[in-house]
Amino acid sequence: MSVYVLDNHEFATLATFLVNTTSSESIKAKGVKSIAHTLREANIQSFMGRYDEDSYERDIINLNIESMPDAKEIFFMARNLVIESIEWPDYFKSEAKKLADEILRLSLCPAVAGGTQTFNVTVKEAETAAGNIIHNKGPFGGEGIIVGARREAGGYMLGTGKLSGLVWDVIKLDGSNRNFVLTQWHAESCEFAEFDLLPLMSVEAVEGLRDQILEQRLKEQKAREEAIKETQKQTEAFRAHCKTIMPEKTKAIIIANLVEDESDTMSDYHGSTTKKTILLAWSKHTRDIFSEMRKAAANHPSTAALKDAPDEAEHREKWSMGGGYYLKDGYRHSTGWEVRKVKLYDERSIPLAELAECLQPAKKTQAPTSQATKTETRAQAPDTADGYINIEYNEEKNGVELRFQEKPEGEILESLRVGPFRYHRKGRFWYAKQSDKAEANIAVILGHISKMLTTCNKPHSEKADEKPAPESTREPATPITMNSILFG
Repeated sequence: MSVYVLDNHEFATLATFLVNTTSSESIKAKGVKSIAHTLREANIQSFMGRYDEDSYERDIINLNIESMPDAKEIFFMARNLVIESIEWPDYFKSEAKKLADEILRLSLCPAVAGGTQTFNVTVKEAETAAGNIIHNKGPFGGEGIIVGARREAGGYMLGTGKLSGLVWDVIKLDGSNRNFVLTQWHAESCEFAEFDLLPLMSVEAVEGLRDQILEQRLKEQKAREEAIKETQKQTEAFRAHCKTIMPEKTKAIIIANLVEDESDTMSDYHGSTTKKTILLAWSKHTRDIFSEMRKAAANHPSTAALKDAPDEAEHREKWSMGGGYYLKDGYRHSTGWEVRKVKLYDERSIPLAELAECLQPAKKTQAPTSQATKTETRAQAPDTADGYINIEYNEEKNGVELRFQEKPEGEILESLRVGPFRYHRKGRFWYAKQSDKAEANIAVILGHISKMLTTCNKPHSEKADEKPAPESTREPATPITMNSILFG
């Protein structure tokens, strides 16, 4: 283990905290500068014992503290000081050890108001062991402070044998998140520590620390429950919204996940978490087709690059413990975006996600000036065409559909073929994407229809000039009667 000397600012901070917090008059009488020098000297002695050199200035000049850290930061600062000082053989009998322990105690739990704390840690029985430091001899144990004891039914533990049933309630330092947690250890798996990095605690301080931990645990649990309820509420609202915009016969969705790598090669752990999810497209089948995933990836700027990703981005891992079929430029757990298909069994299969812009329903806002002609054409087209043509705008597919009362012919048919329209044989209508070209073509077609209908419905007096039939010069024929036939 390497040893280094803390900087002057840390010693001044610890000494100032101790003088301002302790109820001991003897410690206050020492003063900040004297306490800081005592702590620093022990740290230098530890460094010299390790490296056999003395190159540090003993004097602490600047004792001004701009801002005092919170109690938790003070604890870890003091604990680090202890770790960097224990190489000195006389440290555990020194004044610096006593001062460091007092800093650790006060940072864990303030002194009891109205008097000094009475330590009761000499008797290591179940009823009087609170405040003692114990070590868990197991591979995942560590050190902890006893806060209580209880009796349970005896049993057996691998490597320990028969258990007496005595269980210690322990406050243990969780190094992963720099916090304290309450846990339980069997007495047979623990041993009392004579010298330790944690300080011996008074019964009052231990009870106060336990209450703090329980209170913090209740707050965290309540916050988690509220977060879960809010997430469930948002998820249900999102799924209900998806049901209103989801096309019929949808069997799967294509989503994009922002993955964050949490792998640890030292412990041989490989894993990741999903930080964000985007719903890219609907699908009417459940087959994993990478061309479909690439096309869906283009629906959002965050995943657009995956549309043209190399072939190595197509991962096929449909085996036990595999990642399935997914499109990603990198390893399964590497940080980045991945695109995959999710089969829909019911609406509960839809995850809470952001909707891609192309899946958002069209906003009902007033059309801009440039679209005024287009809107006017939509409203007036059926009246102008006198029911001969029906124009429908498919907002879901961003298309326009023309349905004729009878088969178009002549100039109308020619205009349809020249323009962007195509014939849908199954639906028996003409269709095209909404565009300025399509709107211009519709205007031409409406002109042809209007001209055709005007010609067909014109009154007789307004028709094209027609010459009157010439008057006949022949004499009217004599009618033939039965009398003329019989008697001439």
